[in-house]
Amino acid sequence: MRTFDTKEKEKRKRSKRLSGLLTISQLEVGCLIGIYEDEKKHPQKLLLNIQISGDFSRACTEDNIRGTVDYDSIAERLEKLATSRHFQLIEHFAFTACELIMQEFSLVEHVNIEVRKKAIAQADYCGFSFEMKRGQQRFTG
Repeated sequence: MRTFDTKEKEKRKRSKRLSGLLTISQLEVGCLIGIYEDEKKHPQKLLLNIQISGDFSRACTEDNIRGTVDYDSIAERLEKLATSRHFQLIEHFAFTACELIMQEFSLVEHVNIEVRKKAIAQADYCGFSFEMKRGQQRFTG
């Protein structure tokens, strides 16, 4: 039977992968989005639900911000994206937002973004979700 000293136990503990899921719910951003003329002139409210997964080992074991994704930074980048230009479709906005997160935040291994927009009178919202993993992507809605 092999025994480990305290430092060896700590090292083995840290080397374990600790996957987690970070969520941002109902992030509200203003965006020029839509295909109709009035939509191109007046910003509309989008509600974003974001789920981000990755290896959060360092954040979990060391209580260190460098081991996670700063959700304030994610929110700022998505707000900036939403106001950067006119988007015609929520599908394109969702795809572009996923790409941005994957490109700018290396810890992210998987992201899912649901975009909701008040689009028709008969429904509270219409929505679209897009999911992207490092090395692949797929539609989910």
